[in-house]
Order: sequence, then structure tokens, then C-alpha cells
Amino acid sequence: MQNDTLASTVDKKQEQQTEKQENQQEEQKEEEKHNENKQSSSTLTLSDQNYTVNCHLEDKKDGNNKTENKKTLVIDITKNKENKENIFNYLFKLYISLLKKYPLITKIITSSFISFIATIVSQKFIKKLKFLQWNNIVNFSVTSGISSIFSHYWYNYLDLKMNQLKEFNNKLNTLQNKNIIFKFLDILLNNKNLKNLPIISTSLDQLIFAPFINIIFISILSILEKRNVVKSLQKDFWVTLKRGWILWPIATFIILGIIPVELQVLFFNFVGFFWSLYLSYAL
Repeated sequence: MQNDTLASTVDKKQEQQTEKQENQQEEQKEEEKHNENKQSSSTLTLSDQNYTVNCHLEDKKDGNNKTENKKTLVIDITKNKENKENIFNYLFKLYISLLKKYPLITKIITSSFISFIATIVSQKFIKKLKFLQWNNIVNFSVTSGISSIFSHYWYNYLDLKMNQLKEFNNKLNTLQNKNIIFKFLDILLNNKNLKNLPIISTSLDQLIFAPFINIIFISILSILEKRNVVKSLQKDFWVTLKRGWILWPIATFIILGIIPVELQVLFFNFVGFFWSLYLSYAL
């Protein structure tokens, strides 16, 4: 009997201990849930395409790493890596959409902005001026913007005339007798190795438009800077044109050959950045 009594007493104690452990585990789980809910309720997350911002409260600790009864607001700002590469695509798409809606205004602003940056770079790093000459910077920016108007209409006109020339040449192919000029034209437009090369358009651009746009640019800049236009043309026109023929025929040949007509002024402006460095230094 005593053994049975002892055994039952031991079993009751074990049951009580087990029940106590289970209760403690349940209380611990409830406390963890409460802490999680408390933490989640004190956490704020904001995000957009570029950044993610996390705001939450943490227990403040003293110098001995002991928790105080105060809370500290912690703000974490992280940049989204995946959108870092997409920013250029976004800007390019935005530029294309503006170019389609407002082609002329977009080209004017682009040309002015590139000339603005190029003139600052020229004054700061080539001329090495201590103070920027803002009148000169504004004059070059305005002149480039006005010049881009002529460029816009010229390259649209050139593209139209080249298409008409190809159609005209196709009609001439039906004729048996051709003079030397038409035969040469046929070679340039229909030869497998030459028809995709902008030989005619580049030649027309450099022989007709290059002298014209140099006259326009130097004249406008002279007017803005209150200089004599005729004397400025006599001094700068031939020098600028001859030095331009070192750069622009190659650039024009490449751009007219592979760049869509609506983007040609943009690419001319990128090349023009380096040309503007020279102009802001020389003129």
C-alpha cells in the first residue's frame, strides 16, 4: 500500500510539473505574439520605385547594454538596386515621348542645355577661369538653342529629299539610256556595298548646311555679345568651318547612316558637346 501511495504521489507531481511546463510554454508563446504585434504596430514601411523607408521603435539601452524604459525611433533608408539600371531607360523613354509630342521645343532645350554644360566645362577646365562668365554661358546656350531650330528643319528636309531621290532613281531605272550623272547616282543609291552609306546626304550636309549654320551661329553670338557681325565672320568663319570639317564629316556619316531622323539632332548634340568646348574656347 505504501508503495502504491508513493507511486501515485510521484505521478501527480510529474503531471503537475508537466502541466506547469506547458502553461509556461503557452505563456511564452503569447508573450512572443504580443511582442510581434507590438513591434509590427510600431513599424512603418514606405517604398517607391527608387527607395524603401523603414521606421520602427527600439528599446533604448544604457552604457551597460541594459534596457531602459525609453524608446528610440530608428529610420532605415535603402535604395532599390533593381531600379538603378532602369533610371536610364526611364529618362530615355521620357525624352522620346517629349520628342514625339514637342519635337522642336525638346531639341531646343536639349541643345541649349548641352551647350550650357560645355561652356561651363570649357571656362573651368580649359580656359581655367577663376570666375565663370555667365553672360558668355547664357549667350552660347541661347545661340545653340536657336541654331537647333535650323538643324531640326534641315535634317527633316534632308531625309525627305533623300527618300524622294531614291524614288526618282527607281523611275530612272526603267530608262535604257542614262547619262553619266544618272549612272553615278544609280551606283550610289543601288549598289549593294554603297546604298546603305549616307554618302550623298553627308556631302550635301557638309557642303550646304555646314557653311550656313556656321554663319548663323557666329552671327547670333556676335549680336548677343554686341560685336560687329561682319568682322566676326571674317575672323572666325573659315577657321571654324575648316576645323569643323575635321570632325563633322565622320560624325555626320555615322549619324545619318544608323540613327533615326527623329534622334539625329540629339546625337549631333552629343558630338556637339565636344565641338562646343572648342567654340567656347575659340570664339
